[in-house]
Amino acid sequence: NVGESRLFGTELELSWRPTQAFEARLGIGWMPKAELTSFTVASGDVVRGNRLPFTPKWDLNAFADYRVSAGSGELLFQLNGNYQSEYFFDQNQNPFTRQAGHTLWKGRIAFEQGDWVAALWGKNLTDHGYSSLRFDLINFLGLVQDNRGEGRQLGVDVTWQF
Repeated sequence: NVGESRLFGTELELSWRPTQAFEARLGIGWMPKAELTSFTVASGDVVRGNRLPFTPKWDLNAFADYRVSAGSGELLFQLNGNYQSEYFFDQNQNPFTRQAGHTLWKGRIAFEQGDWVAALWGKNLTDHGYSSLRFDLINFLGLVQDNRGEGRQLGVDVTWQF
């Protein structure tokens, strides 16, 4: 339903495991071109040359996993982050629907023993404010609808596999 577009990009994934206990991964996505070549909006206007919505030029992710023996089980430490450069939520590149570049961090500490896992986890550890979706409704309702992304979350999981 986008009409016509032209995309160009590349991805690189790296993995490093220097020991059995430690693993790190890095992913880099680069999309310098994500252009609408022809898109007709509801008013009948044709949008050309704008960047596709929801397409950051850069997308980086990193993950680290470290395991340590602890009694009859293992302690697991995990940290991952994701960065996305700026993008727009609509095809018109309206400044009201611009999402600035941002980084989100997650972490997890778990104790694993046999079929049991107990974990402490956190999402959006820095409590970074960002939007998950924005609609420009200024001409219709006089407002911009901004669906905010999830704030910091902390939790505990206990899992038993059978």
